[in-house]
Amino acid sequence: MAEAINGVLELEDALVSGRDICIEVGYVQPDLVAAVHPSALRQILITAVRRLIQYASPGQITIFGGLEDGKAKITMVVPIAAENEPVESDLIRDVLTPEDVSVQTHLDGDHIFMWVELPSVGKVTVLAVDDNPDMADFYRRSTEGTSYYIMHTTRAQDVFDIVETAAPDIIVLDVMLPDTDGWKLLMRLYENPATRSIPVIVCSVVREEELAISLGAALYLPKPVRPREFIQALDQALSQAPGRASKDQDNNVATC
Repeated sequence: MAEAINGVLELEDALVSGRDICIEVGYVQPDLVAAVHPSALRQILITAVRRLIQYASPGQITIFGGLEDGKAKITMVVPIAAENEPVESDLIRDVLTPEDVSVQTHLDGDHIFMWVELPSVGKVTVLAVDDNPDMADFYRRSTEGTSYYIMHTTRAQDVFDIVETAAPDIIVLDVMLPDTDGWKLLMRLYENPATRSIPVIVCSVVREEELAISLGAALYLPKPVRPREFIQALDQALSQAPGRASKDQDNNVATC
């Protein structure tokens, strides 16, 4: 991703067209890799910067890059004059993106914020099955800044549909569910050829580690769980996922 950002800097003189504006790079997370071809990402950023410059007041456009919620995220911050405030939809009108890339803007006082979100190489999708939304928030906070991306459902009956569409790498399961016996769901996940290879972490207040393992769980975590323990469990479960290495290797094709 740094390659694409540096490509924008190389065109700074042409992009700002003699205006009293400079382009600077703030913090960019080291080794951040987006699963988008470098040329495509560079063109997205060039188009975005050109649109922003039309509304920018003298000053600097600052570009940041980091991992957020399992996605690579590029943020551009631009100062604007009050009399030159744009319509937000106009800012992204000409920014053409692939289906899995999104561009958003926000006006905040005398600045425009523009975000480009891209799939990140190495993103690990974790499906949390828990009837408590606070637990899903805890999982997301615990994995912030990591390659883990948390999906959440409160309904056990939706798990197989989600697996089919989202292909999670890991499932975190609370066995105390309102609509289905969590133990039965664990058995179904293990017995189904389509889901048997997905490591399941049972995370519950029910102290039944031996039962969880015997029914097919890869790991058991008792609640309450600490963030570091949760990350360690995800790391361990990921190492047990068949075919993960080849999946990561495939993701390294045409990245920046």
